[in-house]
Amino acid sequence: RTNAVRNPRRTAATAFALTLGLVLVAGISVLGSSIKSSLGGVVDDTVRADYLVTTFGGLMVPQPAATAAAHVPGAGSVVTLHDLRVTFGGTQYDGTGVDGSLSDAVSVPLVQGRIDTAGNAVMLSKQTASDAGLSVGDSVHFAAPGQTAITEHVAGIYSDNQLLGPFLANVAFFAVYEVVA
Repeated sequence: RTNAVRNPRRTAATAFALTLGLVLVAGISVLGSSIKSSLGGVVDDTVRADYLVTTFGGLMVPQPAATAAAHVPGAGSVVTLHDLRVTFGGTQYDGTGVDGSLSDAVSVPLVQGRIDTAGNAVMLSKQTASDAGLSVGDSVHFAAPGQTAITEHVAGIYSDNQLLGPFLANVAFFAVYEVVA
């Protein structure tokens, strides 16, 4: 008390710093908990697979690892998802190339059409379809720098989902563009 009376400015500065520190710690804790809950919900609502093999830092799982996973005793099926960056409708998108039965690994919240990434079928998120002015049955011309454009047909539209991204396409489509993925 006597210190506060002797130098009130220093006491006020110390009290402010302590209060600010507590507010920052509490705010970051709430933000972290919210993000963890949100991402956990997306994974819980979307992923059907028992196991996920992934990496951090934007690196892709090496193909030999995916092949080895398919030969693990007791593994029913393996679905490989590849990052894919292309342009269509004048906008660049980071989508997903699918190798395997998509329905075995994830739950696709279908809005319209059918779940299909085989052959030249592509699926778009609701927002992507809206932004590009596309609907089921429309043709989409994908382009990547230095590559020939590929025409795909919209088989289905799914609810926006952070895990699935803006579009899902066949792995053969990925193989053509893997140089730029």
